[in-house]
Amino acid sequence: MEIKGLAFLPILAFHLCLGGILLCYTLTLDQDNGRLMIYISETGARYPQSVLFTTVLVGTAILGFALAFAQYKFMTLRAAACDMKQEWAQKILLGVALTSCIGIVLTGSFTMFEYEIIHKTGAVLAFGCGAVYNLVQSKYLYKLSFSRRYVCHVRMAVSVITAITAVICAASRIPVIGHLCEDIPCVEICNMVAIITEWLTLFFFLLTYLTYSDLQHLCLNMPWKSFTITIREKVQDSLIHL
Repeated sequence: MEIKGLAFLPILAFHLCLGGILLCYTLTLDQDNGRLMIYISETGARYPQSVLFTTVLVGTAILGFALAFAQYKFMTLRAAACDMKQEWAQKILLGVALTSCIGIVLTGSFTMFEYEIIHKTGAVLAFGCGAVYNLVQSKYLYKLSFSRRYVCHVRMAVSVITAITAVICAASRIPVIGHLCEDIPCVEICNMVAIITEWLTLFFFLLTYLTYSDLQHLCLNMPWKSFTITIREKVQDSLIHL
C-alpha cells in the first residue's frame, strides 16, 4: 500500500481539534445560560462535553505526533539531500513535539476543576513546547522547505504570534498579578485578557499546522509488517512538453 502525500495530516488535526473544541463550547453555552467568555478548559468540565473534549484532545495528540514524525522524516531526508547536518537537532525537536503531545493528552484527560495541577501542567507543556517546536522548525524550514519564501514568512509569523499570545496568557494568570489588583475591574481585565489570549493561542497553534504543506511531498509505503517514508519524485519536472 502506498500513500502519496501526507498533507492530510495537518488538515485533519486542525479540523478535528478546532471543530471539536467549538462543539464543546456550544454545548457549554447552553448549560451556562449563554455566558460567552469562558476558558477552553471550561468547555470540557461537564458531562457530556467532557467525553468529547477528552476524545478530541487525545485524537489531536495522536495526529500531532504523527505530523511531527512525518515532519522529522521530511527534514532529515531533505537535509541529507542538501548535505546538511540536521539529524540531532530534529531528534531534539521530535522530543519537544512528543512532550507537547503528552501535555495535550494530560489537558484532555484531567479536568481543570478535579485535577487542577495536572491540567495546568499539561496546558503549559502543550502550548509551551508546541510554540517552541513551531518557532525552531519554522527557522529550519527556511533552508529546507519546498515552499515559496512568502509561505515561510507566514509560517514564522504565525509561530511568533502563537508564542506571544501564550506568554501573555500565562502572565495574566500568574497569581501574583491577581494580588497586585486591588479592585474588581482590574481582576476582570486580567481574566478577560487570559481568556482571549488562550483562544488566540489555540487558534494560531492549530493554524501553524496548515503551513506544513511540505508533507505533500512525502510518500508513505506500507509493505507487510513495516513502513517507510520517502520524498516523492517530482514527476512534473521530467515531463516532456509537446
